[in-house]
Amino acid sequence: MNDVGSQLGKGAKRVQITASEKIIADISTGIYRTPAAALKELIANAYDADATEVRISTDVPRFSQLVVKDDGSGMALERFLEVLQHIGGSRKRLDSPSGLTPIHKRKFIGRIGIGLLAVAQLGQRFYVSSTVKGQKTRFLAEVDLRPFHKEDAALRRLGGDRPENDDDIIDIGSVRYVDGLPETADSHYTVITVPDPKAGLISEMLSQMRDFVGSKPHFTLTNRARTFRKIVETVQSSKRADIVLDSYHYLAWEIGLLCPVKYLDGGPFKQGSRRVEGAEGIGLEEPKNFKVLLDGLDVRRPILFPNPRAVGYSGPDPIVHPISWKHIVAKRPVEITGYIYVQQPHVDAHELNGVQLRVRGVGVGPYDKSLLGYPYDEGIKFGQVSGEIYVKEGLESALNIDRSSFRETDPHYLAIRAHLWHLLQTKIFPTQKSRQNVVKVRRDAERLESDEKELAEALTDAPARIGARPIVAASRKTVEPEPRRKGSTRAVDKGAAQARKPDRALPSETSGYQSIVTVVGGQAHVDKAELERVAARFKLNKDGKTRLMRVAVALAAYDVWDSVSPEEAKGLFSALAAAVRS
Repeated sequence: MNDVGSQLGKGAKRVQITASEKIIADISTGIYRTPAAALKELIANAYDADATEVRISTDVPRFSQLVVKDDGSGMALERFLEVLQHIGGSRKRLDSPSGLTPIHKRKFIGRIGIGLLAVAQLGQRFYVSSTVKGQKTRFLAEVDLRPFHKEDAALRRLGGDRPENDDDIIDIGSVRYVDGLPETADSHYTVITVPDPKAGLISEMLSQMRDFVGSKPHFTLTNRARTFRKIVETVQSSKRADIVLDSYHYLAWEIGLLCPVKYLDGGPFKQGSRRVEGAEGIGLEEPKNFKVLLDGLDVRRPILFPNPRAVGYSGPDPIVHPISWKHIVAKRPVEITGYIYVQQPHVDAHELNGVQLRVRGVGVGPYDKSLLGYPYDEGIKFGQVSGEIYVKEGLESALNIDRSSFRETDPHYLAIRAHLWHLLQTKIFPTQKSRQNVVKVRRDAERLESDEKELAEALTDAPARIGARPIVAASRKTVEPEPRRKGSTRAVDKGAAQARKPDRALPSETSGYQSIVTVVGGQAHVDKAELERVAARFKLNKDGKTRLMRVAVALAAYDVWDSVSPEEAKGLFSALAAAVRS
């Protein structure tokens, strides 16, 4: 068969594939899922600029203006204009062969070069002002993306009415700027101001959606949290962060989860009334000399375990499993570290259940509750897992444009997923099960001891003093009641005991006494065969058999078994089994 392409001769016609500019507009304003995800990009840009502090001001509670200011290296007007003219092409790593920032030697976060489009998620018009240390001037620019978002943009084609060699350039807005504004020589910063934030952003911050569904947040715009720890501790006691936090405080929570900020002091694993096993050996990844302030609130990573529910739970202590793995995949190195944390009965809040991959300190989307699509059913164990995977090397090529998800066919992603699955299947879930079994055995023994103690106390005044724990043994066919010893165990002699019994037809192979429950040496003996027979008949589990034997001991202490025939004893034992089954 001839090659299909060869069928196109020289006379084939050509038509340019086009798309409307509005498609690009919709993409640029729809890249980021939430306002926090858009702010994450601006914070990442500040991190790459060697900033030590980012201040976000929302003009709460009016939200009439949004300001993001960092104390990074800043940029000159020429560099800013270059950024505007080459959106989608970052020069950060090209300008630094080592891939590290010049001052704090941080690994660059930015790679794609679309961070400026994040502002379009917050408002279609914004101002940028910046200066570089050593200069005595700054520039101020107004970026206006509003024309690009008008409906008639849907009628304009990409590359339409452009020079033939300029088809890949797209006008997405306009910029007005002035340079040479006076500034002190030691200043260095970048300030982004959104004078009229989008209505959707304001609506979310004002919690209109949560008011609609009837939720009652713990903090409000008029009763704001004074510290970020207060936010985290409030969420700790709740099943969902978005129920106890209004949208403003949830914005702070999300920024903490997504951005390269530090953990709470003493976090994420606090050793107190409940020990967290293995926490001491975990290498945590957090930035140095960098913090984010939201209206003065020092934002931290909102992870603090164990939760109050886990502290008082009777299961095994929470445990942290370390992750450390590196390999060559598709001829490129990939390396991850991190941890998997397990607590019972489940992880709170809902938003922390699963695993989150962090690339160069930035959270790539929310926690994945499926554990990267783990293929086996582990039931309630899924809800007991929370983990962070720090990607030290690789995987960046798998990042989608929103930096909140991955291309799941990427070899690095597949390799990391396979390694996580292996850990879960061979170590984490089996360990979880075995630790639970150990605790159950210990708890059952403690409960048995307590129950036996209570039974012994209850039998203090019984006619016969016998031990509270019965002995399960093979059948004793010729056992007779023990004579009572004056003042202690049995107060009547053998003859008196026989005199109490009515005449019965006795089996020829026995002495005439029942052998299901007998007393020997001050201990009740329960016939093993009969116990197993009634347990099978009435489907008694281990606890059910234990309850049956306790009742049998109580009856023995009050001489009940001495007064019945073997047939009656068998019927009584079956009736008791039916009564105690759950």
